[in-house]
Amino acid sequence: MFCTGGKPIEDCHHVVCRELNFSKFRIAVAIDSAETGGHTVSFDINGGEGTVPVSRRVIEGGNLALPGAGGFFRGEYGFDGWNTMADGSGSNFNAGATFTPTDSVTLFAVWRLGEPPPSGTALADWLARLQANAQTCGSYVLQVNDDESTVPLTLSFPDRTGITVTLVGNGSRRVGLSSNGSVFTVGPGVTLVLESGVTLMGRPSNNAPLVWVNEGGTLVMNSGARVTGNTNNNGGVQVGGGGTFAMNGGEIVGNAGNGVYVETGGTFAMQGGEISGNSANGNGGGVYVAWNSTFAMQGGTVSGNSAGNDGGGVNVASGGTFRISNGVIYGGNAGGGLANTANLAGAALSNNGTAHRGIFRNGVFDAEGILSTTDNTIRVEGGNLQP
Repeated sequence: MFCTGGKPIEDCHHVVCRELNFSKFRIAVAIDSAETGGHTVSFDINGGEGTVPVSRRVIEGGNLALPGAGGFFRGEYGFDGWNTMADGSGSNFNAGATFTPTDSVTLFAVWRLGEPPPSGTALADWLARLQANAQTCGSYVLQVNDDESTVPLTLSFPDRTGITVTLVGNGSRRVGLSSNGSVFTVGPGVTLVLESGVTLMGRPSNNAPLVWVNEGGTLVMNSGARVTGNTNNNGGVQVGGGGTFAMNGGEIVGNAGNGVYVETGGTFAMQGGEISGNSANGNGGGVYVAWNSTFAMQGGTVSGNSAGNDGGGVNVASGGTFRISNGVIYGGNAGGGLANTANLAGAALSNNGTAHRGIFRNGVFDAEGILSTTDNTIRVEGGNLQP
């Protein structure tokens, strides 16, 4: 597990972070204003304590050896090099590496949380370690090295907020359930990011969605991640009131129940990925949008889903809102609502921004008229297409 030292306060929106005063540790370096033709490399110990390495001026085309942690530390964390971004999302450089700047830059210390547990340690044990040590505005990456079966896990950090936990697979890895429940319940102030190589796997007769996003929690799903195989009509992802789900890629496929269920007050933004092959006993096989909740579709595909009642693809309850500015909806089986079904009404948005009302017949959309749009958007409320 690689753990970075937390986002800067200004990047942690709507979060009250601890104010850390490092002024007594900083060293001011005066650079002659007449000096030109070079770049300044500064260092930020990113939540640590001790002496900040002195800024260095490097001539054009020159280089320097990056310092180690000779004069600074951070509790149980171990120093793990430098990064061009405070949250660890930039370029990494090892201590002692030769660094050739192309512009003036600040490098941020990267921290890992003590010594990692032994290889093969269960995901639940990793998260227990995070539970004890994660800090407000911290960003942590867990790498899944083997297929495993876990008890239901809750991401919740009392008295701390703005915490991001990223799950990435070392190759293609499955995380299944050893007992009924959600693989992850995402609590307030927590963002769970599912990255490439991770498959969350359901179980027969499960009694909960595979991911449940509670109020104040956020789920982000990126390319290469999968949520699949849940049964007993509990589906893939459930977004609670005040929760947020951003789907940038990946697949939610083959679940019994809604692919995505957006509860009252929840928000689902789809920019990529695929929701397919899900089947609900009630409404909204692909996506169900409850009263006072929002589904904003800006890309991706919803296809081949089914429902026992209305909206094989997307069903919007009265008072719910669906907006589409890009993406594809087709196939499936059910009636009513925004049907996304064979031989039933739906809508499509072409690449040039023209919106059409029409009929899906066996996965092929036949336009039967043009819908007026505002800002290249179709708005759907209560199952009815509106300009």
